[in-house]
Amino acid sequence: MLSEKELRSFLICAFENLRAQNSALHSLTTELAAVRDVLCEHGPKYEELLGRKRAHYVEGAKPLVADDFAKFDAIIERLKADQP
Repeated sequence: MLSEKELRSFLICAFENLRAQNSALHSLTTELAAVRDVLCEHGPKYEELLGRKRAHYVEGAKPLVADDFAKFDAIIERLKADQP
């Protein structure tokens, strides 16, 4: 059986890792959405458009990513603050 301290340490580690994975997932999703749209619109002439689409999707995702990170940070800090 885990002690409360061990459980808190485990949860902190899990949420820190989840936060990092969430960041990577947002980056990949943004990139894939931009590539998909560009390829659908212009086929082989996609290089210039890719940069614009990527910037558009990054800008749109910023509030969502920031909100996710804030939630993870709040949980991590709350768990850390309650440590004995």
